[in-house]
Amino acid sequence: MSLAFTHLFRLVHIISAVFWTGTVIFLTSFLLPTVKELGPVGGAVMDQLTRVRRVPTYLTIAGWLTILSGAVLLWADSQAGQADWMRSGPGMTFSIGGLFALIAAVLGGVVSGPTAKKLGGIAAAVKAAGGPPSAEQAAQVQALQGRLTTTTRVVAALLTLAMAAMAVARYVP
Repeated sequence: MSLAFTHLFRLVHIISAVFWTGTVIFLTSFLLPTVKELGPVGGAVMDQLTRVRRVPTYLTIAGWLTILSGAVLLWADSQAGQADWMRSGPGMTFSIGGLFALIAAVLGGVVSGPTAKKLGGIAAAVKAAGGPPSAEQAAQVQALQGRLTTTTRVVAALLTLAMAAMAVARYVP
C-alpha cells in the first residue's frame, strides 16, 4: 500500500476512533446518568438524540470505519498477514485491540443502539399522549435504561482497552 493511502487510512482510523470512543465515554459518564435523573424530561432528550440527531447511526458508522480502516492498516503492517509479524508483540497487541473494538461494535449494534431507539420511541409516545408515562411505560423505561447503562459501560471499557492497545502496540517487544 502506498504511503499516501497508509496516511489516509490512519487519519480515518484515528478520527473515527476518537469520535466513537469519546462519544461512548461521554454518554456513559455524563449523559445517561443525567437522562435517568431527569425522568420524563430525560426521555425527550433520548428521543432527540436517537430519532432526530441519530446518534446511534453515527456511532455505528464511526465504529465500522474504525474497524475497517484498522483491519486495512493491520493487513498492511503485517505484510498481508505474515505469521511472524502477527506473532510479534506489535502484531498481537494490535490484534487484541482490534478484537476489543470488534466486540464493542457488536455490543453497540446489537444491544445499545436498539435499546436507545426503544427508549426514544417510548419518549415520543409519552410526548404525543401529552401526559406522564403510564406505569407500563415507566417500567419499560427503567428496564431499558438499566440495559443501556450496563452495555454502554462495557462498550466504553472495551473501547478504552482497544485505544490503550493501539497507543502502545508499536512499543511492545
